[in-house]
Amino acid sequence: MSGDTPIAFDANKFELIHQVGGIRTATFDWPDAGGAPGCRVAMVNTGSDLRFTVALDRGGDIVEALYGSHSLAYLTPNGYRPPRQPLHRDEDWLAAWPGGLLTSCGPRYIGPGREEDGLDLALHGQHTNTPAALLELKNPNPGRGDLDMRLGLVIRDTQMYGPVVEVRRQIACRLGEPVIRLRDEVANLGNSTVAHNWLYHVNLGYPLLDTGSQLVYGGRVNGGWQMNADMSMADLSRSDSDLPGYLTVPEPLPEHAACGCPGWPTGSTTLPAVPTSPLWSPSAAPSGARTRTTIPWPPSGWNRVRLDSTRSRSARTPARPQSTVFWMGDNR
Repeated sequence: MSGDTPIAFDANKFELIHQVGGIRTATFDWPDAGGAPGCRVAMVNTGSDLRFTVALDRGGDIVEALYGSHSLAYLTPNGYRPPRQPLHRDEDWLAAWPGGLLTSCGPRYIGPGREEDGLDLALHGQHTNTPAALLELKNPNPGRGDLDMRLGLVIRDTQMYGPVVEVRRQIACRLGEPVIRLRDEVANLGNSTVAHNWLYHVNLGYPLLDTGSQLVYGGRVNGGWQMNADMSMADLSRSDSDLPGYLTVPEPLPEHAACGCPGWPTGSTTLPAVPTSPLWSPSAAPSGARTRTTIPWPPSGWNRVRLDSTRSRSARTPARPQSTVFWMGDNR
């Protein structure tokens, strides 16, 4: 029961969908079993070899992911730490980050802690340290020929007298298929233009990521793929149109060494950021503008845009939402 061919289930042979797949919600103790109430999660079983956990209290990001008996993602020693709003300064983000297959960075700023636009910014923004509201949980119903399962979430980055940015996320699968389809829509609901940066931080880990493993990819790449043990981070960041169609994982790089973690580094291999391919220039974003991006695997490149307000500046009445839409998966 593996591979890319969808698995067919006989609906006459089971009564509860969770016998073959579907989505369940739970709360994980933190830091481990028997600890304090920790993070709300949704556990997704696609009915194929692919299973993964969505951290509802951490922006709806995907943390654990397994294919068959093999873990796909890098996990930090933090575990499913509950979101802590004070962790929004400098590198505090690292004290709560669980790692995982997909971490969303933004929606206003990404990158290292710094001063920009007159603001003291923390590492990678607030998204993954913000709880999501669960708008929809749909399980498949094979007896009616319905194989779709999905989660609908909303995550809001808000401040009194400040920005109001909303991310609407849908994570969808089909029973029997080892595929994740993720769609994000980011909208500025405030009354002034705000910065908009968005990055998908993909963190592969052992045993998928090991010496000699080959990561094969398609699509345009902006560098960062040719790796040798003696390469520097500057070498990894260069742009090269002749990069190969695969990456062979070397021995751990010296730059990845971290205190207290011998052997394989605590750092992860991170795929490049997401190309937003905006339909407008950052300095001239019209009201009601919208982008739709099909993200290659792995994603590559990133572009900074600004979101205009969805409200009229004079009467402050609702206008057509101005948003960006990101899509990960096929074009279904």
